[in-house]
Amino acid sequence: MARKQPTVEDALRILNADLGAELARDDIDWRGATVDDLRTEGERLVRTFVTHCGELEVVATEIPFELAVIDPITGEHLPRRLVGYFDFELRNGNVIELKTAKAAYSQVALATNLQFAAYRSAARYAGVDVEVFNLVKTKVPKVQHVVLPHSRDVSLWFMTAAAQIERAILAGHFPPAPGMMCSSCEYRRTCIGAGMGQVEVGDAEAA
Repeated sequence: MARKQPTVEDALRILNADLGAELARDDIDWRGATVDDLRTEGERLVRTFVTHCGELEVVATEIPFELAVIDPITGEHLPRRLVGYFDFELRNGNVIELKTAKAAYSQVALATNLQFAAYRSAARYAGVDVEVFNLVKTKVPKVQHVVLPHSRDVSLWFMTAAAQIERAILAGHFPPAPGMMCSSCEYRRTCIGAGMGQVEVGDAEAA
């Protein structure tokens, strides 16, 4: 943003300072990994990103957006708006969504990812495209760069899905959906306890 190309060394200093602050706790479940494992992987990813993408003309970071959720069939405005942030905005107006993943996104995954559809719908109102930069966490990290153009069809698909999800929420339907984000979810206890108190089904009965 200051029109200065970041150096790898500067970025690594920031990474290690942030890691030091975040990991100054004794309640982290490392599940067989170590602080050094995390630091090594983080340094590899940062080094790869700055080396390949350090010259991106970024003009803003964490750009907030709000988008009305409108049922494409009925035209009804649902009560809750979509609220989110774009990671970066480029000088050409496009916005960046920065990801890390164990593998590159397939064309099917890019086309059916609901989060990407949400970003593309929000970007469509500004007439810009979403660029995905995916740091692939292979032994030698690589950068996958994909441009997802704004699209009326994608926006219609997203609004249809968002309207259905919102109506389910308003009706009080919260099916248990455990996943990677459970530890930060306010409904964790309810979700995990959804099956408690039920009659246990034996293996023979289940079969």
